[in-house]
Amino acid sequence: MALAERFWSKVSKDGPVLRPDLGPCWTWAASKTPDGYGKLWGGGKSSNTRRAHRVAWELEHGADPGSLLVLHKCDGGALGCVRPDHLFLGSVADNSADMVAKGRQCRGERNPNARLSDADVAAIRESTERPAALARRFGVQRTSIWAIRTGRRRK
Repeated sequence: MALAERFWSKVSKDGPVLRPDLGPCWTWAASKTPDGYGKLWGGGKSSNTRRAHRVAWELEHGADPGSLLVLHKCDGGALGCVRPDHLFLGSVADNSADMVAKGRQCRGERNPNARLSDADVAAIRESTERPAALARRFGVQRTSIWAIRTGRRRK
């Protein structure tokens, strides 16, 4: 079976509408990576798996994107979106700029590694306690207290 036929047989065209101006996502209905991106076995060795959205780009445009990233206008990458008109090429810097422009960066307590809530940070800034006491109370290093108070962290 040809790659295009095998690929499109694994796509559902009735996915969610994340951006009304773009229409519904076409979602990958087969194997996915742990972070939700579709993956397709390219034949041969098991290490020859490819991200489905990259294959969609290649099938639509006839060229491998090479070192460029295939980005999603719809932000449906983790849903497995492979709709060609939802995809565009960009660099790592473009991907980061897109994330910031769409407000998807994990700042403050949205960061899964954050130890302090936004309320904790506000309390640290308002407190007159010594940094060592605050560090013990909140379970962080004194340098974290200093960085919060001086605006170097959690702006």
